[in-house]
Amino acid sequence: MPKLKRRQQQWLAMKTKLEEAQAPQEVIEYFQKKHQDDQTYLTHKQTELEALKHQLNRLPFHEAYTEVLTQLSLCGIHPRKYQQQLNLCHASLKALLHKLKMKGLPLA
Repeated sequence: MPKLKRRQQQWLAMKTKLEEAQAPQEVIEYFQKKHQDDQTYLTHKQTELEALKHQLNRLPFHEAYTEVLTQLSLCGIHPRKYQQQLNLCHASLKALLHKLKMKGLPLA
């Protein structure tokens, strides 16, 4: 389930519990504002990652790799979610660099 949808469902469940507990309206509004800010942040981050996805094909591989690593560290995705893919990518780049070196081609 996408993160935005999951967070929306979590918020609705929390709001229901707050209302059932007769929490003050200020408390509900505070958490609603926090939820809205979180949703806005996630939407913007998703847009940034989609833009990066389209940009990667136009970048040299080393710049694309660096940019992906930078964005991954900033986007709030838990490393466990992408560790295997990152290891595969690293192994592929290492093999490519080895082939380039064996053929005497420049590495940059």
